[in-house]
Amino acid sequence: MKKILFLAMILGVAFASCKKDPVIDPEPEPEPVVTATFSLSAETVSGSGSATDNEIITAVSFTNNSTIDGASEYVWEIDDTTLPTGWQASICDNVQCWSPDRTDNTISVNKDDSFDLKVHFYPNNIDGSGTVNVKVYATSDSAGTAKTIVYTASTGK
Repeated sequence: MKKILFLAMILGVAFASCKKDPVIDPEPEPEPVVTATFSLSAETVSGSGSATDNEIITAVSFTNNSTIDGASEYVWEIDDTTLPTGWQASICDNVQCWSPDRTDNTISVNKDDSFDLKVHFYPNNIDGSGTVNVKVYATSDSAGTAKTIVYTASTGK
């Protein structure tokens, strides 16, 4: 009996000394969040001029602040327009100046690049004031990045 107890004790000590702490794999580091983001110099801008002016130009600077290397895609779309009868408005982006009937466009902007997103108001010899609301967002996250820019222009009598 003493031999069995002695043997059990030696085996217990031997197993205890060989026992290693279990290796626990740490949680893998999460991947960094890569998002297409942008900033605007303002979310409201206004301009004024005479009804006889060919156009009144309003502009907001758009900058791609994305963490994505290379280019990211963004959309601008006219959300609402309130213009006096006879007035027109058009948008100029980093691609071109569009005709007044263009209401949206998808643009590609390189990381850290900026451009002026402009609304040109054409008063056509008519006094008044007008507003164009332009919604801008990243195509990769339309809900999380959407911003509305309010452009206004007015002419005096």
